[in-house]
Amino acid sequence: MQDFYIFDTKLKAENALNYINNSNWFPADGGLTVKWADEVTELIDGRFAIPRIPSARLDLIGVENSQRLDFFNANPCQIEQISNEKIKVKINE
Repeated sequence: MQDFYIFDTKLKAENALNYINNSNWFPADGGLTVKWADEVTELIDGRFAIPRIPSARLDLIGVENSQRLDFFNANPCQIEQISNEKIKVKINE
């Protein structure tokens, strides 16, 4: 089981992921910009998810509480534990 930010539409999830990936939370590392995730995860119930960033990691990289609140204000979501069985499997063609 892993914690995820949960959204009811793909667009909301993508906007939240862009918010995170375009923030200064994950600085360049060796010339490469570090991202939290490459894409959103589709769940079998039709919702969309992004892996939750652990509070300890946010503390380590210096993300202040006000910045965390700004994220949630801009991207309202639920936080849930999701098992692998609830993730829609992608089949590469």
